[in-house]
Amino acid sequence: DETFAFDDLSAFDQLKDLDADLRFVSATVRATYGVGNLAFIDAASVQIASNNPDSTLPTRAIYACASGSCPAKDNALAIPVSDQDDALEYIRSGSLSISLQASGNMPTEAWKMDVEICVAGRASDTFEP
Repeated sequence: DETFAFDDLSAFDQLKDLDADLRFVSATVRATYGVGNLAFIDAASVQIASNNPDSTLPTRAIYACASGSCPAKDNALAIPVSDQDDALEYIRSGSLSISLQASGNMPTEAWKMDVEICVAGRASDTFEP
């Protein structure tokens, strides 16, 4: 299990004040060192929470694959979306905590991974002359 904090959400600054919505669309875990593939992972999930101590947003499981259904290909594992709710409130909280849990026959040697989380959204604004 690993948890990462993301405090630089400036890429989303322009969306915060618009009529917008964001959705989590995919999560991909890639082995970058120590193992050639991730076929040893039987189950995995990715959870998101606000890292803002004043936030009341709940922790959400945004991606999950159950035992035996984790689609590993080469050095990557694509985890299906399990939560289609709007993600913008989490972005507006100013800081995110992303947790990755994985189970399976884990290797005994050291290994590293990258986690890629993709969001898609839409935004609209009204302009008046």
